[in-house]
Amino acid sequence: MGAAQTMIDRAEERFGIEPDSLVADTVYGSAENLAWLTKKRSSIPFIPLIDKSQRKDGTFFRSDFEWDEDNDRYTCPEGQHLLQSRRNYSDPHRKEPKTGRRRYRATKAICGACPSKSKCCPHMNTRFIDREEH
Repeated sequence: MGAAQTMIDRAEERFGIEPDSLVADTVYGSAENLAWLTKKRSSIPFIPLIDKSQRKDGTFFRSDFEWDEDNDRYTCPEGQHLLQSRRNYSDPHRKEPKTGRRRYRATKAICGACPSKSKCCPHMNTRFIDREEH
């Protein structure tokens, strides 16, 4: 549980305050926190989203990768696929994350041989993209 969730729960327990809406700055704008406020607390959040999609280091943005919902994968600008898992499970729910965040990544071999590596992931072995459930 995050700090905002603890503060709101304590205010309700100690003072009987149950907010219908909440205003906060971007630090509280995670997908998990906003989902908790709207779904569990039924509060209307007036909180800017935390947006990490625009990178400041000159590398590809998240928007440069195409999301393929039907195949549950991202495709990079070079046409390679970033997958959540490269295993085939007999139970498809086994690969489901316990949290609402999924991490999609390419293989080290694919990224290492890529002509756009310096524009994509110059300081890492592979490129990954996290995708929130919310």
